[in-house]
Amino acid sequence: YVRIAGNILFVGTDATSLFYTVLSTETGAPTTWNSVTQLSAFQDAFVQSPTNIWFVNGTSIYRTSDVSVAATVIDSGGVALYRVHGADKTIVAVGDAGEVRYSINNGITWITGIAPAATNLRAINVVTARNWFTGGADGELYKTTDRGNNWETSPIPNAGSGSISAIVSATREVIWVAHND
Repeated sequence: YVRIAGNILFVGTDATSLFYTVLSTETGAPTTWNSVTQLSAFQDAFVQSPTNIWFVNGTSIYRTSDVSVAATVIDSGGVALYRVHGADKTIVAVGDAGEVRYSINNGITWITGIAPAATNLRAINVVTARNWFTGGADGELYKTTDRGNNWETSPIPNAGSGSISAIVSATREVIWVAHND
């Protein structure tokens, strides 16, 4: 993953090193690259704000308020998590076997939600605190409008084949889905 938190660009690796650099305010170019050793090699990161950055890997959710400092475990348990995203004070992480773990109070408490399906989820997009999209190994796109209490499939071409690896929102009405068919 590659993310920007304020004026800091950071890059995750498949090892425990996270690389970061301050971007020039005039040109956007990187300055000196630095690294910080994390507790784990993270699968994904979500920048809620420059001082609230979330990571997932293994069965844990991590948070840091400064990308130059190692993140700390906020919640652990359940099955492997692969993606994290959020909106407002809602943070959602998804993973294997339909795992959906979320917080509606900015990570103070976590809830294991209802799985949309018994598939490995590899994408999450939180459009609003109540409206989320997820997808994964079964090639289906799932939508909830009530914080994951009820899920329905959303029609996409070739649904049910391939896998979904990424979802992004252009607006509240338009989303883009990376569907490996």
